[in-house]
Amino acid sequence: MKRYPIGLFVLLAQILVAGVSLASPSAKSTFTVKGMTCGGCVGAVKMRLKRTAGVESYAVSFEKGEAEVTYDPAKIDPPRIAEAISKTGYPASVKTEAPAPAGGSPAAPASNDAIREPKLSSVSRADTPAERLTFYEVGLACPAAPKIGCGGKAKPALRALAADENVAGAWLNEAGTRIAVAWKNRPLPKKNLDEILGDHSLTIHEVRTKARTKLVESFHETDGWYDAAIVDRLSEREAGIIAARFVRRLKAKTKLTSDQEKNLKDGFEQTIRRAFTSDAGVDIEDVGKELVSVSEKYLSAVDVALARKVITRGYRPQANEE
Repeated sequence: MKRYPIGLFVLLAQILVAGVSLASPSAKSTFTVKGMTCGGCVGAVKMRLKRTAGVESYAVSFEKGEAEVTYDPAKIDPPRIAEAISKTGYPASVKTEAPAPAGGSPAAPASNDAIREPKLSSVSRADTPAERLTFYEVGLACPAAPKIGCGGKAKPALRALAADENVAGAWLNEAGTRIAVAWKNRPLPKKNLDEILGDHSLTIHEVRTKARTKLVESFHETDGWYDAAIVDRLSEREAGIIAARFVRRLKAKTKLTSDQEKNLKDGFEQTIRRAFTSDAGVDIEDVGKELVSVSEKYLSAVDVALARKVITRGYRPQANEE
């Protein structure tokens, strides 16, 4: 039997021990994420986590308002993960941290100072010099109310822009066709803006034509511009338009008294408004059930069945509808 020097075994043992100590065990944290309302919001957070070095896997739920993230504590810690998520426009903070496996280094404790909610516009429109403004074409018109912008889709994008250290403010115009960005110094290159807004499936193109002059005038002199703090007003108007549409559809199928018409319109509008402006998450099927429940308060069983059909036709205008 061949004998090996004992020193060789010692060396091999040292290498194995070193290998074990160098291996970086995974850790897991749960993050509270505010403002997610749909699958698109979840997709934006997932895309950001996918691009974050050190993140190994994740599960994101807008219903719970949470993200569960497994990560390499040698490469990233929970505060930096929360900061990465917050760049999507959905403010994140550490909810719980699981300890690292035995033998590994525990993740660094969360620091409240490192987790900041995105800022809203820090300047007023009237005080923003024209030379600090850039206008971009966007496709944020609301499919359910085509003459106004979609507040629910615009809000996370406006939050993401306002969270950038180079941006003093960001606004959407009433029609949902232009975004105005006020810069603290120089405008960011388009590739940087695309990175900020890519998580929200939004593409932009700078307005360089004579239209810019009219946009500056509109920006300074009219009220038709909305930052993330007030863009819910568009969602509220959208709710009123959709509620009126549902009532008109129902009136085409059955006779309603003036009280029924008013009560249904008010009840539908309040229900849709809560859903469209909520930061707790929106499920379209649940909203539909709530609308049917509203109709049950004021209609007969036969008319409730008609209301259900009206609602299931969807929010968007159909042929010959406003």
